[in-house]
Amino acid sequence: MLECIVNQESKVTLPISIVIPTYSEEKVLPKVLASIKSQFAQPTEVIIADAKSPDKTREIAKNFGCKVVEGGRVSVGRNRGADASKCDYILFLDADTSFYSTTTLLEAFTEFLKSEVDIASAGLVADREGSTEFSYTAGKVMFNAWNALRSIQSVSQKVVSESGSFILVKRSVCEHIGGFNEKISIGEDRDFFARAVKHGYKYKHLSQNVITSTRRFSDPKKIVNIAISAGAGSLAIAAGFLVGSELVKRLHSRYGRLGGGDGRDPNDE
Repeated sequence: MLECIVNQESKVTLPISIVIPTYSEEKVLPKVLASIKSQFAQPTEVIIADAKSPDKTREIAKNFGCKVVEGGRVSVGRNRGADASKCDYILFLDADTSFYSTTTLLEAFTEFLKSEVDIASAGLVADREGSTEFSYTAGKVMFNAWNALRSIQSVSQKVVSESGSFILVKRSVCEHIGGFNEKISIGEDRDFFARAVKHGYKYKHLSQNVITSTRRFSDPKKIVNIAISAGAGSLAIAAGFLVGSELVKRLHSRYGRLGGGDGRDPNDE
């Protein structure tokens, strides 16, 4: 039975552990943590899985009362954060993502439970703060396309495109599928969703939105890679290809996750 409690600030506390992987995120981390603090319904805990950041990332996290654990590349950080969590539900957020309103977390969790799903994503809205006019416009266009694609995926239950900006999942599902594949440095978020669906778990793209940075759209070359990847995903769904098909694997290997590029991480060996 789901149990919610009321904390000392008269806010509802949900059985959710929020996990955020970080590396040198002192510029954006305060915004997401302040966004979490402003929620009407609070998570039980916020875990920062940090990859030995040389800046003030850890200091900021501790000042906000977060639990800090050792991270690594994104997939490693998410897994270490999940290992340290104590709740039945885990919400993975990116450091440059924040909640759209003070009720977003409660509304998303309520829809998640009512829909009886096992893993879910949320809509992406471009963050104007810190964006150039070019990156903001590009972000709006691309996020709208991805949101539409993921809504289709909710019906087809075939995941060819996803992001790590917002991943709400049952802890039991995360453990059963072995968490994120730590050998993958590109598209580990899509792989996580795809493996969950392959194991028979129900996926949904929720109606709530989160705000996320457009910093990945500052380079026009990356936008081309992103557009190709998103377009290829749409074609794959239209053609009825399965997530595990060689075509989809090659496309994601070639064009990568949202940021495009070769997927290098400063913490990779």
